[in-house]
Amino acid sequence: MSGSTSPSDTPISGRRAALATVMGAVAIFGLTLGLSYPLLSVVLEQRGTSGLWIGLNSAMTPLGFILGAPLVTWLGRRLGGWWLLLMGMAATALFLAGLGSTESLALWFPLRLGLGISINMLYIVSETWIILLAPAGSRGRILAVYTTLLSIGFGTGPAILALVGSQGFLPFGIAIAAIVLAALPLIPARRFSPRFEDSTAGAVFSVVPYMLGLLAIMFTLSAFDSATLALLPVYGLRTGLGEAAAAMTLTTLVFGNIALQYPMGWLADRIDKRKVIALCAAVGLTGALALLWLVGHWMLWPVLFVWGGITFAVYPVTLALLGERFAGASLLAGNAAFSMMWGLGGLVGPPVAGGAMEIFGPPGLPLVLAAIWGAFLLSRLARRRDRTGEH
Repeated sequence: MSGSTSPSDTPISGRRAALATVMGAVAIFGLTLGLSYPLLSVVLEQRGTSGLWIGLNSAMTPLGFILGAPLVTWLGRRLGGWWLLLMGMAATALFLAGLGSTESLALWFPLRLGLGISINMLYIVSETWIILLAPAGSRGRILAVYTTLLSIGFGTGPAILALVGSQGFLPFGIAIAAIVLAALPLIPARRFSPRFEDSTAGAVFSVVPYMLGLLAIMFTLSAFDSATLALLPVYGLRTGLGEAAAAMTLTTLVFGNIALQYPMGWLADRIDKRKVIALCAAVGLTGALALLWLVGHWMLWPVLFVWGGITFAVYPVTLALLGERFAGASLLAGNAAFSMMWGLGGLVGPPVAGGAMEIFGPPGLPLVLAAIWGAFLLSRLARRRDRTGEH
């Protein structure tokens, strides 16, 4: 489809420079998110807010992803990618400043909803930009590098929070300063930014019927990701791990994510990407079941490393598939639809897994995680049988 800056229209040297600029900016912005997510929960906890209200307030961010996606595509078709990216960064800084300046829980709800919408602007535009700039033959590897840098930035945020603490405006100020730092390199990259035609072809719901399978993949990964990040340390504590070891479960997942994204992207550039996704899903299912027996055993740590690294590779591989299917304004809309599914999965995953832990005890978490990937694999098998006419 037309309506965007095509990679073929961009000189190779300029394309590489733009890719490096966008990915570097996203990595710095990832630091902001990695700092702000735990910061907001810690601040509410220190103010004596109940767990229920903390959870409800946290849900405003994925809700912003869902509600804001149509707005992002509408603005993208009118303003272009570069202006929308900077608008998202500026709005994120303003919402963080508002959160750091008030203790009113009532105000935190619309502020965090706005934060979800503004963060979504960055994700949708940056991922669309990277997909457009990445050559088809190396798109899997380039998107793997993108997610690796994002993971590094996201993992650095909590470390900064541990150093500066959560008191006062300082941690919010650091997050805002990181946003400004991320925006600066984008200024000279404007001439390589995508431009999208202003037409209904780029409306988010116009592409949904053509990507139902991809949306199912994104929802599955989001439900798994959100449930794991929210509850894996709790699972560790309830199965006898100490506080430090329970926290290290997530750290190990992140390290695996950082180390194994590029090899999985390399594989996706050489074989059918859908086979890579099926492999990742099978590892997701197997790793979840392994948790039932490995807590307290040394094998827990290498399994977590491999489980996190391979399973989360679903994300860049699915983005690469999106780039094969859409271009221009439709690609922007497809990314927006992804963000809606990510927000929906983020709303569903933690309460379902948390409820299972209340009913079945600690094994409820790995059982739900295994069920998520098992259901996905069964649905893929059913679709494959339908296509081949087997009964």
